Order: sequence, then C-alpha cells, then structure tokens
Amino acid sequence: MSAERRKQLFGSLSRSRSRKKERSRSRRRKDSREKRRRSNSRRSRSRKKDKEKEKKKRQKEKQKVAKAQAQQEEEERKRKEEEEAKALEAAQAKCDSCKKPLLSRPFTRLNYLYCSPECVNAHRRELQAEAAMKRFGSGT
Repeated sequence: MSAERRKQLFGSLSRSRSRKKERSRSRRRKDSREKRRRSNSRRSRSRKKDKEKEKKKRQKEKQKVAKAQAQQEEEERKRKEEEEAKALEAAQAKCDSCKKPLLSRPFTRLNYLYCSPECVNAHRRELQAEAAMKRFGSGT
C-alpha cells in the first residue's frame, strides 16, 4: 500500500473518529447541562417549598400572638368590669340630684353631694323652686 493511500484511508478514519468523539463530547456537555438545569430547578423548587413553609410558620406564630393578645385584652376588660361592679356595690353615697352612685370624687354644695356640675345646677334650681313655692304658699 502506498503512503498516499494509507493517508487517505487512515486519515478518513481518524477524521470520522474525531467527529464521533466530538459528537459524544457535545452530547456529554449537553447532558451535563441538562442535569445541572434539572438539579437547579429541583433546588429552586425545594427553596420555594422551604420559603412557603417558613411563611406559614410565621403566619401561625402571628396568629398565636394575636390570639394571646386578644385573650389578654378580654381578661383585662372583664377584670375592669368586675372592679366597676364592685365599686358600684360598695358605693353608699348617691348623687342628690340623679341618685346615681358616686364612684369618683363628688362635687359638693351645702351639705349635698353630686356626680357632675350639671347635677349641681339642676338640684340648685329645684331647691330654689321649692323655696319660692314655700314663700308664696305661706304668704297667702
């Protein structure tokens, strides 16, 4: 066999071999890229799931805190109502005008106790009217 003929035969073989190798390399690269993409998408999916789980946990914690706070506020409200009820029961002094129990510091005029300035004025008018009626009634 001549050298030229060998070159043609083996040269073409080596070219086809190199082409095959190149194809297999490109396939491997393509496959590895596809694997990386798949694993990345799996990772991103798992990250999303983890984030969703964390978000749900935070929401549950917020709900627990809000529920506890609402329960505490309710207890405080009930306690205040009970204190007011006890104060009403314990209050012996009553307003001389409207007859409501006096819980806070009362207004005074003469020997009378009142719950508000409006009651002071209203009772003053009543007393003045009574006094005037007595004067007119006894004079005739």
